[in-house]
Amino acid sequence: MAASSLHLFTSAINKINSGAIDVGSETIVCALVSSGYTVDGNHSVYATQVASNECSWSGASALKKLTNVTLTKSSSTAVKLTADNVTFTAGTAFSAKYAILYMDASDELLAYEDLDSGGNEVYGNTITIKWSGGASSGIVFKVRSSGI
Repeated sequence: MAASSLHLFTSAINKINSGAIDVGSETIVCALVSSGYTVDGNHSVYATQVASNECSWSGASALKKLTNVTLTKSSSTAVKLTADNVTFTAGTAFSAKYAILYMDASDELLAYEDLDSGGNEVYGNTITIKWSGGASSGIVFKVRSSGI
């Protein structure tokens, strides 16, 4: 499943621009959440606004830390984040609606991806999130002209 339309939370855009979030120095976590979560671009804290809808299943975690993360400025208004793809596997089938990226230590929400733009949850024993074609392509975050 390709993360082709990753969306930044508004608070993340503002905090990246101001330097309050340093995407390059903190561990980023990908969480799978159910359709019980209603996306709100103004949300800013994972624990209080999203975590109650985190997917759960026996013997596996709905949280994965991104690995091999690099951050480069790809233009004056964009930042490219590259990371290995993330695979969630469980012994039984599970469903998820969103992949949420947040900063591990600060709990700041960064971005979300709707796993099925048709309004459904995805279902299976294994869900792989491919960051726009994999680590070589990366995730491009657009920021304001006064940005990073």
